[in-house]
Amino acid sequence: METIDENHDELEFKKCRKYFITGLFFLPAILFANSYNYSQKLYRIQDYEHKHRIRKYIGLSIVFGVLYCLAFIIWNIVFMSVRTSWGYTGDLLNIHIPLGRL
Repeated sequence: METIDENHDELEFKKCRKYFITGLFFLPAILFANSYNYSQKLYRIQDYEHKHRIRKYIGLSIVFGVLYCLAFIIWNIVFMSVRTSWGYTGDLLNIHIPLGRL
């Protein structure tokens, strides 16, 4: 028979996993929030198996969050520096439309 702590640890693991999977859809803020939130809760979890699996998802959340942020920064640098040389395609990718052109 499961105790309340074991059931609570299982629920915490499932929530951590759901936040990680949600963050994989290019939402690095959720990944960072997941890693911060569950790193604080990790000390209150009793079961070693759940603690180990949550620690794995915390590490993966940090890694993927950093990778997504780096990819976004690199894309912005590349786009800003060579947008004009891309011609019409660069204009289509641009969100800002200058006045007088539509």
